[in-house]
Amino acid sequence: MAKTTKTKSKTNANKKLTGKRPRSRARPQQLCPAPRFTSSMRITFKNSKLAQNAKDSLLQETEFKKRCRASVASKGNTLEISLEADDLPVLRAALNSYIRLLYIFEGIESVEETADE
Repeated sequence: MAKTTKTKSKTNANKKLTGKRPRSRARPQQLCPAPRFTSSMRITFKNSKLAQNAKDSLLQETEFKKRCRASVASKGNTLEISLEADDLPVLRAALNSYIRLLYIFEGIESVEETADE
């Protein structure tokens, strides 16, 4: 009578050889979309020219943001910045970035005003 040897299943053999568990099935899709975080701010300038200059300066920044969507619009002497991000830290970083740029713009404008006098 021939000897029969028991062989282990392929998954157990692969686990011993590679040290990895076999891949599990794909996870089910989420039923609810991930929450979106939004923020907007309005800044009023002395005149519409300053608002338009600030808008032109900040529009270049909107093209570089990849993790946060931004829109900048001016109407009269008011500038509106709207931001949308998938997570809160990204939104906060974008807000800080735009506020810092506005401080820089304010500093440049005040220097130009004193130079004109």
